[in-house]
Amino acid sequence: MRKHRRKTRIIGSVILGFLALAVLAGIFYFARTLAVRERNRTAFSELSEKAEDGSLQEQAEAEGPSAEGEADATEPGEISDEPQTVTEEAESGQEKEMPSRVRSGDQTFFGGYEISSDEQTVLIEGDTDILSRHALLVELDTGHIAAKKDADVTTYPASMTKILTILVAAERLEDPDALYTIPKESVEYCLTNGCSAAGFVTGEQLPVRDLFYGTILPSGGEAAVALAMYTAGSHEAFVELMNEKLQELGMAETAHMTNCVG
Repeated sequence: MRKHRRKTRIIGSVILGFLALAVLAGIFYFARTLAVRERNRTAFSELSEKAEDGSLQEQAEAEGPSAEGEADATEPGEISDEPQTVTEEAESGQEKEMPSRVRSGDQTFFGGYEISSDEQTVLIEGDTDILSRHALLVELDTGHIAAKKDADVTTYPASMTKILTILVAAERLEDPDALYTIPKESVEYCLTNGCSAAGFVTGEQLPVRDLFYGTILPSGGEAAVALAMYTAGSHEAFVELMNEKLQELGMAETAHMTNCVG
């Protein structure tokens, strides 16, 4: 009996030890994630300030044109030395200058013009404060890329896909409080493809609003598929709407969606 109790205590101690290690690992991972995000935010903030006060341009001129910048200068469709501007009637009745739609080899930016890099673009390479594998800093007033890090490398969009899912669904949403029953297909899709999950279960009835929260906050795959099915009737039909939106945004040449979860 005593041996049995001792053995039980040992097993219990081992289990508690593993649980303690798991908790510590979770705390470490969470703290590291927060630290990385804060470092990225600070670094981009500093880059943005340098872009505004001209420091980035001075740095680029001091370092000289990069090989990529020289290549951009010879490629067709670069931003001209004398960019044109168009005018738009403001609500006050006064005219204000707006950036024209500049033709370039890069993708169309959301403001209605195309973003482009040149010899003044700072290339972020090697060991820097920007820990993300890919980064892009754009001057919104001009569409000029102030700094970038592997911005031209093709990569999977992963859960960033869900941003487009949210956008497409939100544009068609009529009643966020309408009730919807989680379909079996959305949960099975999540399980079959190893998606992250929000925790909804088949047959659960909830407001459509919760599908938005479940998609964007915990990056729930079953929430995204359920939202797609609610919006378009099927996952496949919704993906077609996503690609139509990419076409509208001028991103169809560099992105094509096959699902709503990434």
